[in-house]
Amino acid sequence: MTTVMANASAVFAVAPKVSLRGELGLGLLLFSGVSESPFTDFAETTGTLSMPLVRIGISADFAITPNVIATVAPFAFQYSPGKDGLRAEGKDISSITAIDFMVGVGYRM
Repeated sequence: MTTVMANASAVFAVAPKVSLRGELGLGLLLFSGVSESPFTDFAETTGTLSMPLVRIGISADFAITPNVIATVAPFAFQYSPGKDGLRAEGKDISSITAIDFMVGVGYRM
């Protein structure tokens, strides 16, 4: 699975070194290598299955220095509606979802 997405965020400063961020992303989920697999009931597909994608998330940043930040993203949810060809007989793949958690360090320029 590959995701191509445009992401927008709004940052709210809650203290001199702490900020909260809300994110919204829109894009495509590209599901490749699924031809003749259990995902398609072993039916053949022609290339990559592409599906629209929506992502929402929240995170908090802490400024360790003016340029180095620590980030915690306790929740992000990603949704793509199912594509025709994903186990059509059983209708049991109606969507692809993901819930993410991330901890990281970043550098602001």
